Amino acid sequence: MRGKILGSIMLALAALAAFAQVPAAAQNATAAQIAAGLQEMVGKADADGFVIQSVTAEGNMVVLLFKGPDGWRDGIDAQQVSDALIRGFCTEAPQFFDVGMSMRVDSIDREAKLTGPVVTACPKPAE
Repeated sequence: MRGKILGSIMLALAALAAFAQVPAAAQNATAAQIAAGLQEMVGKADADGFVIQSVTAEGNMVVLLFKGPDGWRDGIDAQQVSDALIRGFCTEAPQFFDVGMSMRVDSIDREAKLTGPVVTACPKPAE
């Protein structure tokens, strides 16, 4: 289930990666501008029941909030969710963090919100 979950969420992060690769966005956009540019993704569920509930900015940090079907986060902590998603994002747009931008991935499972860690650089590859 974990691989399916992370695969589904990676589709959403692909849009963020595409936005971050636009030269002006990667170099000059604020977190608020990036969040505003990603609002079209909010509320759209994929075939597995994952939905981006919100994309917001807190200062120079982009905050993504994901919700999945009940039980999707069983056995996965906030750091593992964040690392898996950000690691995938970094394969597409590693320069995102080079301009002082940060990101946080929050998640909801069974109506319980879990706040992810603030990420300021691409995580090291999984061993």
